[in-house]
Amino acid sequence: MRDRNRVQLEALVDQGKQAVQQAVDSYEQVMDKVRGMELTKNRRGAYRTLNYTYGNYLDLLPAEIKTSICNDCLRIGIKEGINFQELSQWLQRGIQHVMEHPGRDAVEDALDFLEAYGDYFLTEANGKGEKFLTNLLLRLKPAAMEWDLSPKLNEVASDFRLTEVMDVFV
Repeated sequence: MRDRNRVQLEALVDQGKQAVQQAVDSYEQVMDKVRGMELTKNRRGAYRTLNYTYGNYLDLLPAEIKTSICNDCLRIGIKEGINFQELSQWLQRGIQHVMEHPGRDAVEDALDFLEAYGDYFLTEANGKGEKFLTNLLLRLKPAAMEWDLSPKLNEVASDFRLTEVMDVFV
């Protein structure tokens, strides 16, 4: 009985590994296609292709690839004029994927991610972008404090003039 269960378990694990590898291979093919679309200035098509790939393989792709897709969707989406709500979701997802493996490097990467795209969100009318970035930074704050990265978080908040996030030392 145990041998049969072990064999079935090993078969399931192998099947899972194959599915992940297939998803990674598909991602690599999609990226070749996306690069071609970008060269021909078909950014909308590139954006939609990445969006579809992300949704299709979300449960199978490693966090690094999901983060890369979020980064590419933000970069292309900003150039293409994709709406604020959609782009804010990509920024949130990117940070979420970076933080899947918590640690000092993850917090630094999340802050770098925010730093890279934050200026775009500050241009949003009615202060929506400012509120959005403030909320993201406040969610990162406990992890930044845990890993002694409060100065870096304060620096990012200061660059965006988001004083309510910053620690004030008297």
